[in-house]
Amino acid sequence: MSDETVDAVHEAFQRSPGKSMRHVSNELRVPQSTAVKILPKRLKLYAYKVQIVQSLQPDDGPRRAPFATEITHRIEEDNDYLKRVCFSDEATFRTSGVVNRHNVCIWGSENLHVAFQNEQGSPKVNVWCGLMHNKVTGPFFFNEPTISAYVYLDMLELYVAPQLEEFQPWIIFQQDGAPPHWGSVFGRNIFKQVD
Repeated sequence: MSDETVDAVHEAFQRSPGKSMRHVSNELRVPQSTAVKILPKRLKLYAYKVQIVQSLQPDDGPRRAPFATEITHRIEEDNDYLKRVCFSDEATFRTSGVVNRHNVCIWGSENLHVAFQNEQGSPKVNVWCGLMHNKVTGPFFFNEPTISAYVYLDMLELYVAPQLEEFQPWIIFQQDGAPPHWGSVFGRNIFKQVD
């Protein structure tokens, strides 16, 4: 491959790092295999997967700093503070064994061409679990296919609250911002937001 081809591929990816190999191949009229060889071998450029992260809003930083300071202060004042926190979350498991291909790699000396068949509409189960410093609450298996605010509230009242009775009134219940956690019932928030 010529230096001109290498320079052209380099310039194409400098202008637009997210271009596909097919697009560059068509644009420069070079075989796709040539572009694939040029990037790592001659230009030392490698493909990286895009990460999906939660977007940060302008007021997130100013709100996080006081929160971190307050939590640090509470821990310093009370050595047992974190022992009262119940961290919780839900997960969905599909019976078809659906695999997130972005998180699974199969390493080997050659490509084994492993494939997973995706079964549309496969049955699933939603599971909740709570963790404290010395206690696991759950797992709780939801009967409903979708967790709404009503379903989540029922689970908290009928399943979680009785199991955490011994920690009342001093338990701190942590949850993320999933829609069931902040849904409204009859126009009012069903969970108290602690600032």
